[in-house]
Amino acid sequence: TTVQSVPPPFPIVAGERIDLAVSPKDGGVVIAVRGFDYPTEDQRRQAAQNGRVRKPFENALLMVDPGTRAIKVILASVDAEVAFAAPAVSPDGAQVAFVAGRANEDGFVPAALATAPMREGGSQNTQNVVRGEAFEPSYTPDGQEILFVQRVDGTRGVKRYDRESGRIESVTKAGDFAYPRLSPQSAGK
Repeated sequence: TTVQSVPPPFPIVAGERIDLAVSPKDGGVVIAVRGFDYPTEDQRRQAAQNGRVRKPFENALLMVDPGTRAIKVILASVDAEVAFAAPAVSPDGAQVAFVAGRANEDGFVPAALATAPMREGGSQNTQNVVRGEAFEPSYTPDGQEILFVQRVDGTRGVKRYDRESGRIESVTKAGDFAYPRLSPQSAGK
């Protein structure tokens, strides 16, 4: 039996809140960070100018290649109130779905579900899927649809967004739901 060595962990980013998603295609990591900070004291010192630490953004959606440790910005905001959460990567690794909203002293208020290409500067091709309180997106195994939860009249129902037609339909009729996922065996069904 051959034992492969695993590289040691390394600090990527620090912040008030961090949500992660892993690309099923290549193992790359997508990070939604709110209240960005540098993960090490050395990085803070390097970012200091005139005794003050300069941050490139407050909130961001980042891609990290664990092999090279390269960090690329998909989209970012210097406004502390404009924030991102709950990233989900498509099965082909080409797109990320995420929740955009407002960060405040009470936490995070979702305002929309959106998608962006999985590339640096993907914000230029961001598409809104639905406005309102949307949560917890996930792609179907074939990548053709995005499942998510949306609060309407105080109830959290599961919705399905067809990426090709742009159509959204309710999957559930009653109840409160969270984190919708389909089994990988359900692909194409």
